[in-house]
Amino acid sequence: MENEIRTGLRERRKHRIGKSTFAQIWRWRVAIFLLIGLSVLGAGGYRYLRHRATRESDLRDAMLTLTHQVVRGAVSPDLRASFSDAAETGIQPLSGNRYLVTGWVDLISAQGIAVRHRYTCTIYYDPGGAVAAQDVSVLPE
Repeated sequence: MENEIRTGLRERRKHRIGKSTFAQIWRWRVAIFLLIGLSVLGAGGYRYLRHRATRESDLRDAMLTLTHQVVRGAVSPDLRASFSDAAETGIQPLSGNRYLVTGWVDLISAQGIAVRHRYTCTIYYDPGGAVAAQDVSVLPE
């Protein structure tokens, strides 16, 4: 009888050992799954923030390029234009998805004489979604 009790205890212990090993493996799997999930969420958040910053930078570059083209069209084609860099060019948001772009441009004649001018231009989105410009002024300083 005592031998039967010992055998029964051994069977229970074997069963417990198997269960605890399974439980440990299950815990590790859950922990690894959660770690991978959090990593993916973190990478997605990082990518979203980087994309948003890039989008704003691209929008600013597009506005500056359009403004430079419009100012070149507003002055004599005989003059070369040298524009202020992005740090010295101001972009101010206005109402109705419009922006006021201000800066300076050196207009250089064929003889090499440079005269600095201030320019302002309003950039907006037309109903079709395209970017357009209006109210361009180029005045000497």
